Amino acid sequence: MLQKKSKGGRCWVTFTLKASEGEEAFVVGEWNNWKPQKMRRKKDGTFWFARAFPVGKTYRFRYLLGNGCWLNDEAADGYCPNPFGSEDCVLQT
Repeated sequence: MLQKKSKGGRCWVTFTLKASEGEEAFVVGEWNNWKPQKMRRKKDGTFWFARAFPVGKTYRFRYLLGNGCWLNDEAADGYCPNPFGSEDCVLQT
């Protein structure tokens, strides 16, 4: 799930993901050349990651679990095909 809050020309985005117990989760996107950034885990097992983006930009992203499984966000602003035969999520800030 995505949560956005704009402040001072920046858009703060919190990425949230529910995943199985014991798994690691990463958010991966265009803003970091698709380098996995580890998500933190809450006590309830939910993973989260927050970051500020410039307002008015569009980025592709996906979630990657520690077991190698790729997931999309159901609350993404859109989806677009990728060269691997699946879809990337779209984030509009």
